[in-house]
Amino acid sequence: MGLIPANQARGLFTQSLVDVYKQIPPTSNFLEMFFPKKTSSSRYIYWSVRRQGEPKAVDVIRGTDGNRNTFSISTDKIVDPPYFREYFDVTQTDLYYRAWDSALIDESKMADWMNWVLEQTQSLHDKIKRSYEYQRAQVLTTGIITYADGTTVDYKRNAASKIAYSSGIDWAATTGSPAVSTVNPFAAMAGGAQYLRTYGKAMGGNFIIIMGDNVKAAFDTNTFVLERQRTFNMKLDDLTPPFREANGSAYHGRISIGDYTGDIFTYPQFYDTSTPANPNTSTPYIDPNALIMIPMNPRFITGYAAVPFLPKSNESGFDLAMPAIQAGEYAIGNYMDSKKIAWEVDIRSAGIALPTAVDMIWTSHPTTS
Repeated sequence: MGLIPANQARGLFTQSLVDVYKQIPPTSNFLEMFFPKKTSSSRYIYWSVRRQGEPKAVDVIRGTDGNRNTFSISTDKIVDPPYFREYFDVTQTDLYYRAWDSALIDESKMADWMNWVLEQTQSLHDKIKRSYEYQRAQVLTTGIITYADGTTVDYKRNAASKIAYSSGIDWAATTGSPAVSTVNPFAAMAGGAQYLRTYGKAMGGNFIIIMGDNVKAAFDTNTFVLERQRTFNMKLDDLTPPFREANGSAYHGRISIGDYTGDIFTYPQFYDTSTPANPNTSTPYIDPNALIMIPMNPRFITGYAAVPFLPKSNESGFDLAMPAIQAGEYAIGNYMDSKKIAWEVDIRSAGIALPTAVDMIWTSHPTTS
């Protein structure tokens, strides 16, 4: 039986907690792929937007001054990202009392308790990760992020990039007997690709297509889709059985949409929305009736600001010249409170999904519940 002095155990706990925390496997993070991480050492996140377009040069007569060019000033934006702090008391388990029952700590009992602490820490980490994934889904669906207190961040997406449901665009609508679909999904998605290329200035000819559950079901049964798949001598598409990716998405193949192509994905992942009155309920990240299109490499980010901090302290008190700025995706800490008789572990983060090129999103709702 290995024993360690109790006065060394807390340091061991803190070091092990940080080391293992950094190795926590990610939750489902398909949308995170399109929002790479950037960190700031400030409370606020700043970014700039400049729209330049794709003008062509006009020839001039030799010997003249030529064409004078002017450029619009960048629009600077600032946001105070939502702040997350999740914590728990590590003494709230019988394993704590077993581990800390004497001046000499049993290493095996300490290991059992630390494993329990790390499991709870991972759970808190996953909660915050899901909130960020939900933010990304909000950006791609409506362009508006809503905080818990009702505050909203509206990225002012162009009205033409958000197509509301109407019977005239319903992929599931049919007419006649036998039933024939009235809306061509390929034409609808070609319109989305054209918007992204012309208004969004997206480069490349292939786009990411994310379908909600109802949209994918309507696509699979649409007669325009079925008929084109029967035309074997026209290799326009390469639809395949769903292939589940490690990030939680499912890939369904590539299709031709006008002058462009698109890779179809679904994202059958959920976050818990249970309440005492409605237990065991969950909500999908992607609206079942939403069709989302973005370029292969959109210019979006997940920005992380610094979390609240205090100046470092030393034996003589606060050392105001040495602030302990905690910049990064997450900050983890543990604190003893003699008054509450508690030992708390927390995870803090202050991040937000930012569509820096907000015109690189096109969303439609071609089905209804």
